[in-house]
Amino acid sequence: MKPIKIFISSVQAEFAKERRMLADYLRNDVLLRKFFEVFIFEDIPAQDRLANNVYIDEVKKCDIYMGLFGKEFG
Repeated sequence: MKPIKIFISSVQAEFAKERRMLADYLRNDVLLRKFFEVFIFEDIPAQDRLANNVYIDEVKKCDIYMGLFGKEFG
């Protein structure tokens, strides 16, 4: 079975800790990691592509877009 891809999105500075905790939880839980693959922007190395293009390409590859919303907008 192909894993379900989850894109975790938010203003990075506002939710840096929560993004990392959520991604780590999904990746390290024995059951969840069998079914889900997680993408967070900070896990990719610097590239010669524009960040907006990378963002859009990765969103297109994902099955679930998980938005964390707070006080800031980015």
